[in-house]
Amino acid sequence: MNFNTIESLLYSKQQNTTVNDHLLNLFIEEWSTKMNYSKYFDDCAPSFCSYTITDQNNLSYAVTLFISLYGGLIIILRLIAPFLIKISLKFKYHSTRNTNIDSSMF
Repeated sequence: MNFNTIESLLYSKQQNTTVNDHLLNLFIEEWSTKMNYSKYFDDCAPSFCSYTITDQNNLSYAVTLFISLYGGLIIILRLIAPFLIKISLKFKYHSTRNTNIDSSMF
């Protein structure tokens, strides 16, 4: 083995940096972002891929959901109520008018 090559590699990575600088860089000298997905799928040979999402449902989520559903229901009913009241009064007026006409005919 060539000691000059190993020695040159060691010295090329060495820098005049402090421990604080290394901590700030998390002791990482170089990020490697090379990924070989085809080799991974060849080695693992998965038959299918899936993932799982876990939800953290807690009391605050349930209370917030209940309040928002209640608020939405109130808004919808406030928009629909005048229309429903107008239709019910129209049917009531129409039915009372028909009964008065029918009773006057006899």
